[in-house]
Amino acid sequence: MKKFLLALVLLAVIVVISIVRSTRDREDRQKLYKEGLDTGAAQAEVYRQRFDSLSGAVEQQKAHFADSLGRVSQSQNQLTDSLRGELARKDQALSQATAKKRVSAAKPPVKPRSTDSLDTSGKHAQLILSYYRKRLESLPKDLSDYEKKVALNEVREETAKKFSITETDLEKIRLANNLTE
Repeated sequence: MKKFLLALVLLAVIVVISIVRSTRDREDRQKLYKEGLDTGAAQAEVYRQRFDSLSGAVEQQKAHFADSLGRVSQSQNQLTDSLRGELARKDQALSQATAKKRVSAAKPPVKPRSTDSLDTSGKHAQLILSYYRKRLESLPKDLSDYEKKVALNEVREETAKKFSITETDLEKIRLANNLTE
């Protein structure tokens, strides 16, 4: 019986130790669970604050971009309106110029002076030659032969038109004053 009691006491000790261990393990697990939960909640709070901060920054950028877009749109509208006004003024000026051209087209054209009364050495001829020389001197010096020929023809036409004479008269004035260009 002693052995039986001793076996019973040993069995009771083993059961108590096992209960104490399981209780301690449960408490440790609960403690770890609570610590993990607290850590997770703290991290979630940090992430929520970051999200709120970023959301606020995004909202500010949206407001800034909307404001900028509004200003650009208003500027474009003003530019468009001013261009429309400018086009209207140009159309009006073009209409007036066309009307003047029609009126001037109705007038008889100015006839070039006749070659019979042309004075190749007078004041008028000297004025024509002076203008012609100035135009020749204003031409670039590095023109090719073809470009020079075209430019000379343009200067002759322009001079003849400006002084209301024919190109033949200009040629006579040039030859009479020994101007070969």
